[in-house]
Amino acid sequence: MSKAKPVDLPADLVAVVYYCEKCDSKHTFGRDYMAETGAFPDACPGCGARLNQDDRVDRHEGDSAETLEARKLDLFAKRGRALPGRPKPDNPQEIKQQRIRDLEGELRRLKGGGDGPASVRLGP
Repeated sequence: MSKAKPVDLPADLVAVVYYCEKCDSKHTFGRDYMAETGAFPDACPGCGARLNQDDRVDRHEGDSAETLEARKLDLFAKRGRALPGRPKPDNPQEIKQQRIRDLEGELRRLKGGGDGPASVRLGP
C-alpha cells in the first residue's frame, strides 16, 4: 500500500473545522488526518454533503478563542446566516448535561407532553 501524497499544510496549522451547510453539524479534523490522507476532507461525515474548502475555519497554533470565534462569525456572515443559538460550555461535563437536557426535552415533545410544537406522531 502506498503512502498518501502529502498535502501542503501551513507549518502552524493545528486543525480545520467545517460547519456543514446541509446538516448544520460541526466537524474538526486534526493536522494528522490531512497528513495521513494527503488531502483535506471533502464530505461531511454526518450527511455526506460536499464540504466547501473555502468555508473551512483553520485553527493555527497561538490562535485565541476570540480569533476562532471571529473566523466562525465571518463564515456564517458570508453564508448570510446567524451563529448557532448557544455556544458550547468550556466544561466537558456541562456539555454532556446540556445534551442530556436537550434529548429529554425532545423526548417529551415526541411523546406529546412537551413545551414545543405539536408532537410528531410515530407509527400507524
